[in-house]
Amino acid sequence: MTFRKKSAAVFFAAFIVWGAYSQSPVSQNKRNFIRGSIADKTSAVVKASGEEKTELSLAAMDFALAYKSALGDDRELSALAVAGVLSLPADYAQTTDAADKERLADTFFQLYTQYSDDTVKIAVLDKLTKLKLTNAKLAAALNRSIKSAAQPEKPALTKAAVSALGVIGDSSSFFILLDFASRSDWKNYSAELNASLASLSEKSLSDLIVKIQSENTDECKSIFNVIMQNDKFSSVYKAEVAENVLLRAIYIAENSGGADKTLVDLQRASFKILSELKWTRGAKTALSFFDAAKQEYESNALDEAGFAAVITGMTDVAPIESAASLSAYLQKMNREMENTKRESTEPVVLAIINALGTIGDKSAFDPLLAVINNYNYSETVVAAARAALAKLKW
Repeated sequence: MTFRKKSAAVFFAAFIVWGAYSQSPVSQNKRNFIRGSIADKTSAVVKASGEEKTELSLAAMDFALAYKSALGDDRELSALAVAGVLSLPADYAQTTDAADKERLADTFFQLYTQYSDDTVKIAVLDKLTKLKLTNAKLAAALNRSIKSAAQPEKPALTKAAVSALGVIGDSSSFFILLDFASRSDWKNYSAELNASLASLSEKSLSDLIVKIQSENTDECKSIFNVIMQNDKFSSVYKAEVAENVLLRAIYIAENSGGADKTLVDLQRASFKILSELKWTRGAKTALSFFDAAKQEYESNALDEAGFAAVITGMTDVAPIESAASLSAYLQKMNREMENTKRESTEPVVLAIINALGTIGDKSAFDPLLAVINNYNYSETVVAAARAALAKLKW
């Protein structure tokens, strides 16, 4: 006799003995469960209430496991398993001890792996998710199952599995779900993928950063898009990812002889997130990007509007740290304007002037004054320089 059958036999024997000697009468519903057919047992579980509900729920799951090998894919036995799982009270995990929770998690694992019936599997996963029970073995099984699914064939079961991983999954689960979240053939599972990714995000952040720092442009872009398009991720998490994607994009450009359009667009998109979130913790990264953006602008990989947007964003990410760099670049542009009028640079010059006015650091006094005294600048630029000069903090 297997352990499951032995435990079931002991359980039912104890049930009967308890009924014979207890001063409290055994309810007719409980008698129906003990004496009845599988269908009667299922009916008793459905009708149970109070403490009896928990008793019969656990008994039903044990019975369903004890006789699974004997009865095989029996529909009535599957129905009993489903009834046992679904009837377990929602507060069970909060009202029982750690040992009982561990036993229940193992019962769920056995039910999920031994039954081929999707209804049983879905019931197990839904209940496990609601109870917030952890189970490393089941998480590993779900990881393998989802990873091997080239295209999901069972939508309801797939959604339940993805949602369950949000509760019991690990960093491996996070990366499996992250990969599928970027695939068009999984778009019908976006809600479940987004929720589970967000749930697993904090425990996976350090591993995600390590992954970003070793990926190519396309992979970084894919990761970036999935995270930024998920409204369930926190702003801090998005900023952390955006900063590390930007760092990786800068590194790729520096070590590949320059940046192509895809890489430039990724740099701009990730920096835009830092600017929108006012991520001043990324000031050092922003300064590195400004240096990279200057080179890309001067090599025509980045146009005037793009470079102007980078300059404007510096006031949000590195408002104090960027003052010297912006002033130095304005001085450089002033020298270039001394002998020739370059109207094409005006958007960039205006962006720098406005940024320096916003920052208000008095180190910008000399380059701003030089703009005013340089007759090659337009009245628009000179007026902006005067306005910025008035904003400097002395």
